[in-house]
Amino acid sequence: MKVFIDTSVLLAAAGSENGESSFLFEQAPIRGWVLITTHYCLEEAQRNVAKVGRKASTTLNESLLPKLVFVPTELTLDKVLVFPKAKDRSVLLSALGAESDYLMEPIGGENLIVAHQSAGSR
Repeated sequence: MKVFIDTSVLLAAAGSENGESSFLFEQAPIRGWVLITTHYCLEEAQRNVAKVGRKASTTLNESLLPKLVFVPTELTLDKVLVFPKAKDRSVLLSALGAESDYLMEPIGGENLIVAHQSAGSR
């Protein structure tokens, strides 16, 4: 199963070893989950990682980064894709382009994650 990890999940996992974001990284190798993201998400996380804790940068770069597979920010469709200008458009397009099964993003705090089933898995 391919699970797309966005910037917020990266930051939450780097900043807290007890949250659901960290759980994803712990369980991925055990359950056969492939955690995917883009260099865009990683760069955004690295710019903001100091805001989530003193050890977060080390956790991100030494513990989380080796568990990620990077995919390009691209999507090819045979139909027109129209939606309002959105900050996370590149994340959505990357998740769809990589044919991820789920897109993970935290809601309501770092310890609650919602999984959106990607159109590529339907």
